[in-house]
Amino acid sequence: MTPEQLRIRQFAVKELLLFLLVVTIFVLLGSALAVGLASMLGIEDMQVLLGDISADTPKETLESVQLILMVSQLFTFLLPGVVFAVLYYRKNWLKRTLLSRAPSTDNISWGFGLLMLTFVAMQLVYWLNKQIPLPDSLKAAEDTSQALIQAMITLDSPMALPMNLLVMALLPAIGEELIFRGLLQRIAVRLTANVHAGIWISATLFSLMHWQFEGFFVRQLLGALFGYLLYWSGSLWLPILVHFVFNGLQIVGQYMYVQGKIDVDLDQEIEMTSGNLIMGAVALILTLILCSYVHRKRKPERLEYERAMGENL
Repeated sequence: MTPEQLRIRQFAVKELLLFLLVVTIFVLLGSALAVGLASMLGIEDMQVLLGDISADTPKETLESVQLILMVSQLFTFLLPGVVFAVLYYRKNWLKRTLLSRAPSTDNISWGFGLLMLTFVAMQLVYWLNKQIPLPDSLKAAEDTSQALIQAMITLDSPMALPMNLLVMALLPAIGEELIFRGLLQRIAVRLTANVHAGIWISATLFSLMHWQFEGFFVRQLLGALFGYLLYWSGSLWLPILVHFVFNGLQIVGQYMYVQGKIDVDLDQEIEMTSGNLIMGAVALILTLILCSYVHRKRKPERLEYERAMGENL
């Protein structure tokens, strides 16, 4: 490691310590606020409720949970991310988090092309992931998350779909990408002096954060895709946009299925026949080929990203 890289690492250690402090403070504040809000809304034990939640849960209770989840999203990701960036980078916070640059039409095109291929390939990865034996406690976490989403989708008020898109697609896309790609990936790249290591460290933490291990490798690969989208475009808005569309399409699809407007249940696990295995493998190979092509074509953007990672305040 060169003297310059060692100097950058020293700055990155300071970034990491302040980052962890700010996130911890906001998570504690958010938890306290969520508990108080739950009590005001008549929810005695949020954990028990989430464990028992289903489509039969009263509408008023589901709407209360929706509000609490929104507060949790804000205090866990978006607010600490913005506050840390403003405190540490000051007037340069938009530039340092790569929010100051909009993605080009070309970037958006290949970004969504990769997303579509990845979505098919993920079915194979998810199936392989599920072959790994897991304790019942870890499987229960996945079931609870799915039950929560399914319950929220059943809400049929005029604002149900917009609120679900806000809470389960838009806020996670902005907040999680700011935290994991805009900040943690930057810090990890600077600590390791290696872009690829930084991307995969951030992607692994992104997957661990969800605490859903039957889909761990799916979320890890998805996180890596978002990280490379940032690397190849130099704009955090591209992974934010792709993340939002990825979540949003699933929410809209499930909502339309529940409303009887489509016949395909997007949440139903695909039977992994030999044909589907081949399709998933082909999609995975095509994804890697397209990633290699974009990586070669985006050399100016890659060099700009690497240069930006070497800048301090």
